[in-house]
Amino acid sequence: MLHIAVKHRQREIFKWLQDQPELPSLASRVTQSNRTELHQVARMDYYRGSPIPGSASQLQEELDWYKRVEKIVPSHLHLHCDKDLLTAGDLLDIEHDQMLADAQQWIKDTSQSCSTVAVLVATVVFAAAYIVPGGTEGGSALLSRAPVFIFFTVMDIVALAFSLASVVMFLSILNAPFELWDFHRSLPPKLTTGFAFLFLSLTCTMLAFSATILITIRLPWKQWTSTLVYSAALFPITVFTLIEFPLYKNIWSMLSKMFPKRWKKMIPIGRLSRGV
Repeated sequence: MLHIAVKHRQREIFKWLQDQPELPSLASRVTQSNRTELHQVARMDYYRGSPIPGSASQLQEELDWYKRVEKIVPSHLHLHCDKDLLTAGDLLDIEHDQMLADAQQWIKDTSQSCSTVAVLVATVVFAAAYIVPGGTEGGSALLSRAPVFIFFTVMDIVALAFSLASVVMFLSILNAPFELWDFHRSLPPKLTTGFAFLFLSLTCTMLAFSATILITIRLPWKQWTSTLVYSAALFPITVFTLIEFPLYKNIWSMLSKMFPKRWKKMIPIGRLSRGV
C-alpha cells in the first residue's frame, strides 16, 4: 500500500499512513525488483504532471516529495540498490533528467526576461529622480514641501531600490550551477524574492507616475479626477496580478514553507496563501 501511494504521488493517503502504527513495517518493505519507497519516488512511470506553473516549481515539488518519503524510510535503505544496481539517488538523477533540463531552461529564460524588465524600471525611475516635477529654483524643488512631491520622491526611491534588488536576485540565479538539488532550496527562494521585488518596483513606479501627473496638471486632492488617474496608473499592475495569480499563489505557498514555525505566528503568510 505504501509503495503504491508513494509512486502514484497520493499525498493524502501517504499522510494517513504516517499516522498508522504499521508504518515502520511498511517503510522497510522492498519489492521483488529490490526497490524501496525511495526508488518508487524517483521513478517517473506514474507521474501525471502538476498543476503548479513553472518547470522549476514542478521539479521542486518532486524533490520535496522525495525528501518527505526519505524521512520515513530506514536509513540503512537510503543507499539500497535495486535489480539494476541503482540507488534511489541514481534513479532520481536519471528519471528526472528531462525535467531538470526543462527547469533549467525555464528558470534561465524567466530570469533573463525579468532582469531586463527590472533594469528598464531602474533606468526609468533613476532618470525621473533628476527631472523634478514642478521645476526648481536655486537648485531646490519648488514643491519640496508638498505632500504629493514627498510621495513621489519616496515612491521613486523605493522603486529604484526594489528594481535593483530584483536585478541582483535574477543575476544570482543566472550565475548558479543549476544542479538538481539547487532546485530544492537554493533557486526557488531566489526566484520568489526576485518576483516579489519586481512586482513591488512596478507598483511603486506606477504610483510615482501618478504623483507626477497630479503635480504637473495640478489635480486637487479628493476629487474624481485624482481617483481616475490613480486607477489608470494601477490598471497595468492589476492586469499583471490577475494573469500571474497562479504563480504568485505558489510564491506565497513557497514562502510559508521557507519560514520556520515560530515565525508563522508573527507573519501570517499561511493565511495570505489561502487568500484570507
